[in-house]
Amino acid sequence: MLTSLSYFAFLTLALSFTLAIFIGLNKIQILQLTIFYSPQKKEGGRGQKRERIFRGQRLLIRRTYQRLIFS
Repeated sequence: MLTSLSYFAFLTLALSFTLAIFIGLNKIQILQLTIFYSPQKKEGGRGQKRERIFRGQRLLIRRTYQRLIFS
């Protein structure tokens, strides 16, 4: 039979586990977006500039989330 304290502890563990799963999935989805999404190239010089900016931002996001995941 569960006492009120053990019931509260069980609910706390279940909530912590659920949050950990959702946070982990969110990090994985963000990493997948940064790996697989690339901007569309347009004709002219703007496409190259956007590509360079996007690569820099993608690298920054990837490094940040890799530190969070592996820490």
